[in-house]
Amino acid sequence: MKRVFIALKTNPEIEERVKSWKEDKLAWPVRFIEPRNLHLTLVPPFNCENISALIDTLSSIKTDQKKISIAYKLIDFGPRPENPRLIWALGDYNLELDNLKNKIENSLNQKRISRNFHPHLTLARFKNLPFFAVKEKINWQEIHNSFVLFESILKPKGAEYNIIKKFKF
Repeated sequence: MKRVFIALKTNPEIEERVKSWKEDKLAWPVRFIEPRNLHLTLVPPFNCENISALIDTLSSIKTDQKKISIAYKLIDFGPRPENPRLIWALGDYNLELDNLKNKIENSLNQKRISRNFHPHLTLARFKNLPFFAVKEKINWQEIHNSFVLFESILKPKGAEYNIIKKFKF
């Protein structure tokens, strides 16, 4: 059984922007996400026994779009202001992305979470509320033409993500 999730893999330009952003923040008491692990989650981790069947299901998803553009506008604490545990880059609501997420969830017979989907990249994690403020306006843009099935391997220093298969749309 593998622990898997479905996401958009962050492109190299965004990875470089994240590296630059964190350069003067390395002393912060947080665990930064490795650039190679950056992604925008569409379907959170779940356990899968039959990867081959999952790949077949994901391969059958049809979309009208050929690409999806994501605009990240703010770095802030998340997911809830009253109890943050992440630093993330928040993206604007995106109808095409929301439609893709719905199609994937429907194909997997997953129940959609009733709250609104907020596109974001997790940049760092922490256990205790840091002593610093984070809010920072950014203008990071990326374009996607595929989604990815990842395996998530839990390790003491944080999860490691490996690409199982990429699916063009």
